[in-house]
Amino acid sequence: MLRKPVSAPALITTFLLLAYGISWSFWIPAALLNQNVSLFPGVLLLFLGGFGPSLAGIIMVYRTKDLAERLDFWRRTVDIRQIGVRVLLGILTLFPLVGLGATAISLLVGGPPHDYAALQQAAAKPGLLAIMLLGGLISGPVSEELGWRGFALDILNNRLKPFLATIMLGLFWSVWHLPLFFIQGTTQQGLGINTLNFWLFVINPIPLSALFARVYYQTGHSILSSILMHLSFNFTAGLLYPLSPQAGFIQTGLLMVLMALALADLCHRQFRLPARYAGKGTNPG
Repeated sequence: MLRKPVSAPALITTFLLLAYGISWSFWIPAALLNQNVSLFPGVLLLFLGGFGPSLAGIIMVYRTKDLAERLDFWRRTVDIRQIGVRVLLGILTLFPLVGLGATAISLLVGGPPHDYAALQQAAAKPGLLAIMLLGGLISGPVSEELGWRGFALDILNNRLKPFLATIMLGLFWSVWHLPLFFIQGTTQQGLGINTLNFWLFVINPIPLSALFARVYYQTGHSILSSILMHLSFNFTAGLLYPLSPQAGFIQTGLLMVLMALALADLCHRQFRLPARYAGKGTNPG
């Protein structure tokens, strides 16, 4: 028996309540502990909270999609053949090129030299790269993308113009991170509040959202493409950060230029997902 159709605003609102609610119910207690996140139970609270978006996405898929759509959701999460070699190479090289380009431009315009300490350490200990890749894959890409791109993006894009859909999702994604700035020992807490690096971090999810969306639609709604792009960005950040404020500003500028190109292409092509995948109605499954 079919359920009554659920509107896109109701679907997005429910998803966000779940994603924020799951994550913040772990992260707020971690902040209130007032201890370094490397200690127990803070480290567990931080880890579990990171899965809010993906858990919310999975819940919404199983609440609103039929069996065939659920199977398609998981296929799009694991099928690397859907991406293609050329696009995969672009995914893996885009953010390293942006990061290295930002540090090089910063140096050319008189900024401080970047020491690449983390990159040198990883080169000296190759096993560290494997740990960074595994940790980086789970924390962020897998724990978030089944929700942000796997569920929310298609709902927004079938309700709004691609420009507004990606900007809005980027804002939701940015706000979701805010409790991390109050947890001792996190990267975000190290950036401070109301500093230049704070605002660069807050802004960056917006251009990233556009870039992820462009590849997501180019690859036929491959959730795996977003997982790999998220991994590439986080892995690059782990090897290059901390950037100087000047290099960070330049990096954000480069991402904004790429965002403009991505949005122009999205608007030109008008990528759309069939209505049955985009929350126009719901099935009990």
